[in-house]
Parts: sequence; C-alpha cells; structure tokens
Amino acid sequence: PPDTTPPSAVANLAVGTPAATSLTLTWTAVGDDGNTGTATTYDLRYSTSAITAANFASATAVTGEPTPLVAGTSQSMTVTGLSSSTTYYFALKVADEVPNWSLISNLPGGVMTLPPPDTTAPSAVANLTAGTPTPTSLTLTWTAVGDDGGTGTATSYDLRYSTSAITSANFAS
Repeated sequence: PPDTTPPSAVANLAVGTPAATSLTLTWTAVGDDGNTGTATTYDLRYSTSAITAANFASATAVTGEPTPLVAGTSQSMTVTGLSSSTTYYFALKVADEVPNWSLISNLPGGVMTLPPPDTTAPSAVANLTAGTPTPTSLTLTWTAVGDDGGTGTATSYDLRYSTSAITSANFAS
C-alpha cells in the first residue's frame, strides 16, 4: 500500500543565543511515519514577521539544512547571513520520501540578532585645561567627545593625575 502517513510536526523548535548575523536553531528529529523511523527532508524558513501555515511558503527558505536523523535525536542548524539588530521568526516542516509533508512546527517567538560590534573608539579629548588651583583642588574642563569618534555620547572617562608628566606609555600607572 502507498505511504500516506506524514512525519509528525516538530514540536520543540527553539532559537538559541543570538549573534550579530546568525541564529542557531535546535529541535528533536521526528520520524518518517509520525514519530517512527527517519524522515527524508527538512524545509526550514524564516521571516521578519510571524510565520503561519498560511504564509509558510512565502517565508525565506534556508539552504543547507541537515539531513534528518532517526526520530528522537537532537538536531541543530546555524542560520547565517542575517541582518544585525533584526527580529526573525522561524518555522520548520518535515517530509518523508513520498513526499508526505508534516504540519508546520511550533513557532518560537521572534528573536533579535545582536547589533554589530562597536569597533570605533571615542575621539581623544583635545582641549583638556586646568583652571586656577586651590591648595586642595584643581578644576578641569574639556569638550565632551562622542562614542564613535566625534558622534554620539561617550560612556565614561578615565581621568588620571600624577606629579610628573603623563604619557601614553605611563598612563596606566
């Protein structure tokens, strides 16, 4: 008789710790016939809006999905090439050799990728000046610098003093 039993739907699709341009998904493999045997194919999709059974086909198909393993085995895949600081939604379908297709997987909530790493240092303070000293204090003034060069707002300052000249070589001491 013909095979008319589709694989079960994946019920535990989960998204792990995000990175700037990738997300790792995990799930438990389902079988060829329900939860028995080994399925043949995965169809993993993502979108920047929620995925449903009705819009699954219009979501972006992932390439390079792993080959299904025997039912009950943990599987994972890292989806790369994503945009940073963007919320993504995922869904998974499974097929057997016919192909009979499973229903859509559970739908993990949207997960945001991380922002790109901040690699631009603040500008150096260029106009540090000392006011008139008192016996126990000295007022310093400068123009604030940005977080990224001259743009934005710096997070903190590291102000040091010494009784001898400070250079980049001795700043830490």
